[in-house]
Amino acid sequence: MRTVPLDASDGWRPASVWGLALLYGASYACFSLVANRTGAAPTSGTDLSLKAAAFALIVCIPVYVFRRRLAARAAALAPQEAGPGAPAAAASGLATAVIALTTLAAFSFSGVSILFALLMMRGGVLILSPIIDAASRRRIRRQSVLLLSVSVLVVAYALSRTGEEPRSGWIYVNLGAYLLAYAVRLSVMSREAKRDRPGARAAFAAAEFRWASVFLLTAGLSLAALAAATTTTTTTTTMTAAGGWSIAAHGASGGVAYAAVLFAGTLIYLDPREHSFTIPVNRGAGLAGGAAGAVVGGAFGLVASPSWAELTSAAVILLALACAARFERRQHPSISR
Repeated sequence: MRTVPLDASDGWRPASVWGLALLYGASYACFSLVANRTGAAPTSGTDLSLKAAAFALIVCIPVYVFRRRLAARAAALAPQEAGPGAPAAAASGLATAVIALTTLAAFSFSGVSILFALLMMRGGVLILSPIIDAASRRRIRRQSVLLLSVSVLVVAYALSRTGEEPRSGWIYVNLGAYLLAYAVRLSVMSREAKRDRPGARAAFAAAEFRWASVFLLTAGLSLAALAAATTTTTTTTTMTAAGGWSIAAHGASGGVAYAAVLFAGTLIYLDPREHSFTIPVNRGAGLAGGAAGAVVGGAFGLVASPSWAELTSAAVILLALACAARFERRQHPSISR
């Protein structure tokens, strides 16, 4: 692989964080639409296990491919870079796998819209970001505080206007697991990856993706075995089995879309700037993408159409990101392309 000159002040090839945000938003639009499509929603625990199994087994394939490319990139940039230790990489890889599965589950609860699930997850991670930065003793710039504040206020406003009350408490259990996994992943990433050494971030991502693919493969096989074990010969099960291929195909398509989400999101998080900047960029792009997916899905009757409050919130987030991009280009043209 050809070595690319690095930015001397940063030690990391300047990546287009805004281009990655666009890729992340587009990928999340596809994923949220596929994951929430009413025509293939799970109707039982067996169906949900089957859907999650197909999702995990499919998503681990591109994750492993990404790992190989990132490892080659790290070797080209810094042949002597050892990368993170096995415990750190394993912890972050496990957290990544948990995030993937809990994200899928969040879009599978009955009576929960795409944007409500997005807002719940995004709001929690936004609140986590300055806590992780403070714990890591990373300076939080004023523009990051402003972007983070706008993002939190928009999410809070949108949540207050949805009027949704999930019928199952499991969505909050799922949210707790999701946020705990993010706390682990971002903490490890801050300690092991956000450094000004060539290849350090690529080496970290390669190691994390290697472990994530192992855990996703294990989870996929375990969930597939669980789905098979809970299958009986009753009439209800026969009906479930008849739609099994549809449920599995649904989970697999979600896995393909989520692989792009995971890749773009990881590269955004690995940007040299603080999490209080990268998290709002990532979460804002995801919220805008989810809104776009809801608009498209609503137009075709696949999902509930978003409310004006949700659309307004997405528009405000896009405006805040545009302003942040403009400011970053002026202040740091070498790393904000």
